[in-house]
Amino acid sequence: MAACGGAAVAWNAVTVGAMSLSRIGRHLVIVVSVLVVAGCGSSGPAAKPQPTTAAPTPIEQLRTDSLHLVRAKFCEVIPASAVKRAIGDVGEPTDWGTGDTFTDAQGNEHVGDEFGCRWTTDTASASAWVFAQPVDQAMVKSVIRDARTTPGCRTTRVGSFGSPTLTQRCRLDDTTSRVRHAGLIGDTWLTCEVTGPEDPTLADRSAAWCVEIAQALDTSK
Repeated sequence: MAACGGAAVAWNAVTVGAMSLSRIGRHLVIVVSVLVVAGCGSSGPAAKPQPTTAAPTPIEQLRTDSLHLVRAKFCEVIPASAVKRAIGDVGEPTDWGTGDTFTDAQGNEHVGDEFGCRWTTDTASASAWVFAQPVDQAMVKSVIRDARTTPGCRTTRVGSFGSPTLTQRCRLDDTTSRVRHAGLIGDTWLTCEVTGPEDPTLADRSAAWCVEIAQALDTSK
């Protein structure tokens, strides 16, 4: 592999504008010969796949009707790139499962009836969780009804993140807000959120985070 890289660098270093056509031809023959001898053809070892840098699917284009989400601990399947896009940094997540006592991003203690993960920086957090048991429409309506009574929050049922779905934006203090998406995908209730300083990118980062969570938890791939 080093020989292939060396040949490519040698060719790139040539100033084509200073060459005659015949000299260019000679250099092409030399470079092709070096590549073949060095084993750069298809018979050589396959290169390792590179991490994708593609932007996440827009949340309104996510086909949740084709997703089948896992209901189990899932921190290890969330890409570090998704965490970094959401809150600007990557660290070790806090995870919890059904029956575990955990503290939410606002410092409140709960006993979990879900599987969840949270990544935290000094100023922001990105979280996601799924109910451990299958969820029906009656339970979803109850969850949405409770969400609408949360102080300081604006909750709507408009969106495409499952059916039913909700989007909630909460002002937590003078400088910090939280944007949450939740929805019923199949029989799994998924919730995800990004909390951080109030800025124009918060809603977009939360939407992208939730898409990447849903895609990472999809077992139909």
